[in-house]
Amino acid sequence: MSLPNCDRARIWQCSARLARLPRSLLTGARVTLFRQLVLAVLTLTLLLYGVNSAISLSNTRALVAQQMAVHAQDAATSIALALSQGDIAADPTLQEVLFNAISDGGYYQHIQFLGPGGDIRLAREFPVRDLGVPDWFVALMALPEYTGRAEVSTGWNRLGEVVVVSNPGQTYSQLWQLAWEQLLWFTVAAILFCGLGIMGLRWLLRPLRRIEAQADAIREQRFVVQDALPRARELRSVVDAMNRMAQRLGQLFASQAGMIADLRRAAAVDPVTGLANRADFDAQMNALVADHMEARRGMLAIIALDDLARINDLAGRTEGNTLLAAIGDGLQAGMAQYPGALVARRQGAEFAVFVADLDAREAGVAALRALRCAEAVAFPHRERLPPRFRMGYSYSPAIDRETDLLGEADQALRQVAPGAVPNYLLHGAADTGAIPLVSRPGFDWIDLIERLLERRALELLYQPTVGVPGRNLIGCEVYSRMRTEAEVHAIAAGVLLPMVERVGRAAAYDRLVLELLAVRTDLDLPMYAVNLSIQSVQSAGFHSWLGEFLAVNRALANRLVFEVPERALAVAEGATRDFQRLVGAHGSGLALDHFGLESSNFAYLGSLPLAHVKVHRSITRDIDQHRDNQFYLKFMAELMRAREIPLLVEGIEQEAEWSTCAGLGVDAGQGFLLGRPEPR
Repeated sequence: MSLPNCDRARIWQCSARLARLPRSLLTGARVTLFRQLVLAVLTLTLLLYGVNSAISLSNTRALVAQQMAVHAQDAATSIALALSQGDIAADPTLQEVLFNAISDGGYYQHIQFLGPGGDIRLAREFPVRDLGVPDWFVALMALPEYTGRAEVSTGWNRLGEVVVVSNPGQTYSQLWQLAWEQLLWFTVAAILFCGLGIMGLRWLLRPLRRIEAQADAIREQRFVVQDALPRARELRSVVDAMNRMAQRLGQLFASQAGMIADLRRAAAVDPVTGLANRADFDAQMNALVADHMEARRGMLAIIALDDLARINDLAGRTEGNTLLAAIGDGLQAGMAQYPGALVARRQGAEFAVFVADLDAREAGVAALRALRCAEAVAFPHRERLPPRFRMGYSYSPAIDRETDLLGEADQALRQVAPGAVPNYLLHGAADTGAIPLVSRPGFDWIDLIERLLERRALELLYQPTVGVPGRNLIGCEVYSRMRTEAEVHAIAAGVLLPMVERVGRAAAYDRLVLELLAVRTDLDLPMYAVNLSIQSVQSAGFHSWLGEFLAVNRALANRLVFEVPERALAVAEGATRDFQRLVGAHGSGLALDHFGLESSNFAYLGSLPLAHVKVHRSITRDIDQHRDNQFYLKFMAELMRAREIPLLVEGIEQEAEWSTCAGLGVDAGQGFLLGRPEPR
């Protein structure tokens, strides 16, 4: 049963932080089975000791009580026999000497010699000594006082009676000593056997620990299978059932993820070349143009193969499709040196290439490189059917809604006649005025970036992230921008960061952002999302510094979520996983940004713990008018809900977009409609 959107939004606010808390804090109220067994064994041992001690002391008490009675009677008989001797019986002085000779062993309270009339003729009293026995033990044992009686007579003459009253004090002392010895031996034996028992329990419970680890992995959607089955029949059945469930869930998850990837691929990928199709290319271009924060510059080229129809007629459609696929592979390989370059097959024999963040000179080089890559593809029928290409391209130093790069490139293409030399043309409407700041040559950028980093001339902006559906504030994304020395021209991160990456200073830039964020004292939101470059994720030096930074700034670390582009998993999956383990150990989270641009099979979602996933603006732009994007986003929301990963959307600028995304099951969003990036 799915949760209401409002409940999911509230859960999302603390899900990332809860997922990163130490396990002992989340499970401290629950006692492990191992501890329960140890406590049960100790309780049973104590119970057995108590019962055994009670029985032993009771039996010993009965025995010593009997001995006390016999001892008192024997003492009375012995004394009476001595007094009955002829000389002693007739001489009171000798009787008194006999009584005085009786030693105090602590077993008698008093000894009396009574005359025939019951009068006391001789008596010996023994003081009761304190033997260190607790009163509660004396009350528990409650030994009676036994009395021994024997007649004193000579011949047929009765001279009197000897009365001996026992003293239980010595018996209490012996019983107390016995109890202490039993406790001592029990303690030694309990420690020994408990140690052996704990070791045995640990060995016996190893399969249970593996089952627990497997259950935790399944909860995190890591569907691991245990190869080693326990020997115990009951545990073997449990492990076998867990393995079957993990395999089934893994297959179900892979099937669902694969279906979503296939749907996305069918909607956004050209089936012949594997490149982005026209709809996906236009959506990404529109999202770039609609980005109010980042006035990007760039070059767009359209490359046309003139002889496709003739090749299809003479060599067959299969050879034509093979040539188109080879052209696509060549363009992708040639543009690989430009991070973020868009390559698409727009229609028929026309390919489009867009590269952002280039100056005018670099734009010309990139366009010509794309054309030469297309011309260099291998074609077995080249001698008989040499493929001919044309290219038109356009460049803008500041792309906005008024810039029609695609139309300009298409117009330039139409002006190039088939077979013309040269076979390419730049649209003639490019500005001829002064070169703007963003068109500085590369050597100026290096100097500018170094000076700005040295001066720490960086300003942080905060764009709110709100939950669905109540638009409650749950966090923010941290943006940055730099200013020139004159503090006049602000350079947005979207323009500056590509140049920072090109000069190899991305790690220093990301480090500066975090240092400036750490000095803020007004960080009161549960989540601050910071974008990181792929270069930083791959940098061992940045990892080392970040570990120390997060250890020092613990309060901030628990609120940080590092966003990396989905492309990071394609180019540096190992480094990305290492980075997640690093930040996760300090209470921070990892999230994927610009999700949906890569044709991924989403396999990593089953094994990579993520704080959230943020869908690219090209998918959410005008989503109320695009059924295929709605279908994709709805399935993504279901998939992420199964993974317990919050799904965010960006670029929300219209109420229709927001209401559509909310209805499709997303957890949160951001965009100019919900809040603009502003400094604090």
